[in-house]
Amino acid sequence: MKSTSHPNVRCFLRSNLKYSAILSKFLPAENTDMTTTMKKKCKHALLRALLLCACSSLLSLSCSKEESGMPAVVGEFVLDEEPQMPEEEWVDASMSSVIRQDPEDPTKTFMGGASGRAVHWSANDAIGIFDTRYKGAGSRFSSEQTGDDPKARNFGGRIREFTSSFFSVYPFQEDASLNGNTLTMRIPTEQQAVNGSFGDQTALAFASGVFNEERRTDEQITFTNLCAIISFKMPSYIDGARSVVVRAKSGAAIAGTVTIDCEKGIITSVSGSSSVTLRADAMAASGTYYAVIAPGTYENGFHFTVTTAGGSTYVAQSTKTLPAAAGVIYSIGTVNLNLDTAPTVTISHTHNAAGELSGSIASLDVPGVSKEIENLITAWDATLSKNGTVVRRLARSAGTMNAESGWPYLPQGSYDISVRYTLVDGKVKTISGTATSPAPTFPVTAAGYTSYNYGVGADGYDKNTKTANGMDKSTIYGISGTIGITDEVLAQKNYTALTCALDGTQVASAASGRSITAVSRGSQSWASHAITASATFDGVTQNSATRTVYVTGLPYYTTNNNMQNVVGEWSFTTSAHSTPKDKTYINLGKGLGKCQVYKDFYCPGNISVNVDYKVYAIRSWKGTTITIQAGSTTVKKHDAAASFSTIADQLIASNASATMTSSNKRVSVDCSYGGGLTGAEVYYINITYK
Repeated sequence: MKSTSHPNVRCFLRSNLKYSAILSKFLPAENTDMTTTMKKKCKHALLRALLLCACSSLLSLSCSKEESGMPAVVGEFVLDEEPQMPEEEWVDASMSSVIRQDPEDPTKTFMGGASGRAVHWSANDAIGIFDTRYKGAGSRFSSEQTGDDPKARNFGGRIREFTSSFFSVYPFQEDASLNGNTLTMRIPTEQQAVNGSFGDQTALAFASGVFNEERRTDEQITFTNLCAIISFKMPSYIDGARSVVVRAKSGAAIAGTVTIDCEKGIITSVSGSSSVTLRADAMAASGTYYAVIAPGTYENGFHFTVTTAGGSTYVAQSTKTLPAAAGVIYSIGTVNLNLDTAPTVTISHTHNAAGELSGSIASLDVPGVSKEIENLITAWDATLSKNGTVVRRLARSAGTMNAESGWPYLPQGSYDISVRYTLVDGKVKTISGTATSPAPTFPVTAAGYTSYNYGVGADGYDKNTKTANGMDKSTIYGISGTIGITDEVLAQKNYTALTCALDGTQVASAASGRSITAVSRGSQSWASHAITASATFDGVTQNSATRTVYVTGLPYYTTNNNMQNVVGEWSFTTSAHSTPKDKTYINLGKGLGKCQVYKDFYCPGNISVNVDYKVYAIRSWKGTTITIQAGSTTVKKHDAAASFSTIADQLIASNASATMTSSNKRVSVDCSYGGGLTGAEVYYINITYK
């Protein structure tokens, strides 16, 4: 529309701003904590402002919510689009009115008066006037002081020349827009924090009226409050807070763009933010502050995030569902310091230098506790409990918790965390959480050894041939299992099983203690054998690494140096052998032909041995050879005499060194074919570690 300037046409708007403020019976009193239920109703609940020509504007309190004049129905109202109106000239207009000022700060909007709840207007307040015939933005009517009376005000602005019926809103917003009977405005998401009042330009109000031909209203018009207000108190020990964020727990929008049904004079919808932020350079300790929000039912109440002077934050909360009605102030109470985040305890198990399970560490942390917050708390008592028994305790907000007697180790599973803290004003609060102890890890070892370990110095054993040669050739010694858990932990919680197995068959077990009493098993095959151990502790079964031991058949001794005593342990290549009655030897050949007696041992690697033997060459005939072989070493080779004239029995007895290997592990005496009664008499063969 085209706009032209005209001389001021003075008109008068008789108006009354009615603002009710009812303290809900479902909410706590202002001097209570946020989760405390209020048990008494406010005696003064209705706020009313009168904007009158040549009279004062004062919002006063009464007890009746019904006197608020609020519509009973809240809903969305939709009108068809109105036809475009012809362009009109614009003219100046003014409205004479009166407001009540704070004598100490004439520019401040606040809640004051004898009751402390009267609403006063600031000198720079402005209202919007909307011609009901047109869409779009409204006209700005501003106020200025008139004469010496601080209560007198003129509202001046521009209207269309033929404006008759109008809608009016407080405060004036440039982006407010009318479409038929629907107005669009904003509830600010950023609001000024004012001790004892709501912020300037925040509480929306609505009125409608008609100008007469003299641009006056025949009757006073009434502004109806469109918003609800939440009030809360700062704690006495929080001074200079920077901001408070009020957020609906349900996530519903409480501020932002709102639509107003102009026929009903109510907000029908809101979209934007689920929170509003009150800001100030320094909010006063014990001060009362107000947040303007859209009407609605807010499930489970609100969160209040307080940013302190030092930049720390904490969250207080209300818990009751709030049916917030327009024109009502709801007192939430004191936003006391509340550590709303759950404490955490991290449990880990410890091991000593030997790798044994030696206990548990429980580390406490209460998130969000800055040094500033810490200074507001005089005492801490944090406990960690298992089925009602306290197992750890700490008198700080963070750190390693101290073990209670008898609980060096924390068995796996769930634990309860309780943190009690005392504020500087004496209030005691508790936060809680849960912690989980992980499954333990612990070593289990299997043990066992044979003559081989000492004979060659294998698997951590020092070589000691004297010890090795005094051991049995087919026995496994020291079969055992050990659990790597300290005695202190085992005294608290014993294991449920500790067993030891040889080649998969259990051979030993224990019901307590750190190890199984060692056992031995003889008559084992000459081969490698596997020893394993297994332990179950605190529901966890651990198996040892396999302990491999080697039964070599060494040291080998001919019993009583009588070969006939062990003849069954040896093998022969042919049948050309005999065991003479009442003798201590065996015959090889001796007129029967050639023959070899041999024995295979087990060698996992090279073994140095001594071979002690006694063999007779009988009537050594030309062409007869006797060979004693141990592994890859020819211990002795006896060739018969070269002529018949030297035929005689000859003793072949000696002690010689040899090397046995994994691929050549046989000891043998070989008698080749001779003639007549030639052969060999084998009395004994002894093989020991060198």
